[in-house]
Amino acid sequence: MEALAETTASSRKRGQKLSTDGQWRSFSKVPNLLQSVGSADYYGRIKVRGKVIRESLKTTVWSTAKLRLADFLKRQHEARAVALALARDIEPGERLAQGLAVDRVTVALVV
Repeated sequence: MEALAETTASSRKRGQKLSTDGQWRSFSKVPNLLQSVGSADYYGRIKVRGKVIRESLKTTVWSTAKLRLADFLKRQHEARAVALALARDIEPGERLAQGLAVDRVTVALVV
């Protein structure tokens, strides 16, 4: 009976990997999603211009974490687009290559 319980538990955790320090669990099928082992909270992780940005998704539910991860990634990509536009001195009304207006993205980031 013990072997059956062990097999079931290991098959559930097949797509999970622990970090070297054992504090973070990552998932091979959902890149950029981490889970804190101690608190069971989910986090979004992305690398932008060489810096790692990790932000709490404020949930312990898998399905909610996947939805909030998409929002987190979108916000980070929009913030990067704004930073690139400002670095190139693009006027606020001009459209970026991604189809975003700098003034709209800035307002969305403030809200």
